Amino acid sequence: MRRVRLRWGVSAGLLLAAGATMAVASSASGTVRPRVVASTPCTSASYDLTVSMTSGGSTWTGSATGQVDFVHDDLTANVTLPSNLPLPALAGATLQVELVSGTAYVAVPAALAGFVGGAQWVSVALPADINGGIDGLLASGAQWCANSQSLLRTLRRGGTVSSLGASTSMPSASGVEVQLPGKKILSALHVPRSFTKKAGSLFGGGSVPVDVWSSGQGHLEDVAIDDAPSISVSLQLSNTNQPVTITAPAGAVPLSPNLLTLLGGLL
Repeated sequence: MRRVRLRWGVSAGLLLAAGATMAVASSASGTVRPRVVASTPCTSASYDLTVSMTSGGSTWTGSATGQVDFVHDDLTANVTLPSNLPLPALAGATLQVELVSGTAYVAVPAALAGFVGGAQWVSVALPADINGGIDGLLASGAQWCANSQSLLRTLRRGGTVSSLGASTSMPSASGVEVQLPGKKILSALHVPRSFTKKAGSLFGGGSVPVDVWSSGQGHLEDVAIDDAPSISVSLQLSNTNQPVTITAPAGAVPLSPNLLTLLGGLL
């Protein structure tokens, strides 16, 4: 898949595939400074993502769980859509999604099967910019998964860093919090500038905390962004570097890539 710019319409849903790990040292002044150490990128991981946004007086909450194959740039996702989605057939529904070799496959909900002749799956060949952007995002995610020091180094360029100490719920995990403006968070995560302009209104005017939790082995366990009540994101990774095989479902009915633009307008 070619690496070019990524549109927000897909990057928001796949941001979940990105991960990070960390190692930090505290200076005499109390500032936490990450040391960057080379590491082999993760080959795979399981993820659990929850996103909640408040806009126009409404709160939208969705989630996704699945697996990422960083080697082949493929992933699976069970995506639970917001219950207040203005599409009754999809509101609150959980969709099974697979991304394989630049094509997105979606299991058809029973309520919509009649629109595709009763097919169980539909497929959409991703446009080059979306396809390439996902490649770039997953390439960064594989490195962050293996060693979040590189992510922390990027985040701390525009913010302040402090230690969260040891986790009480994740054995052997330790945390670091970075405070920085919302737009700089999006920039650090390689979200395109075209989206950062639109997303700026989702964040408040002050600094936003980003909590990064790492396992004792240096792999990411949790990343959380909380700018309540505007937006909150929680990403958990597990089962790193375990064997994973993601294959395209048979018999999928191909749909026009223009459908992505249509759905984006509806949502």
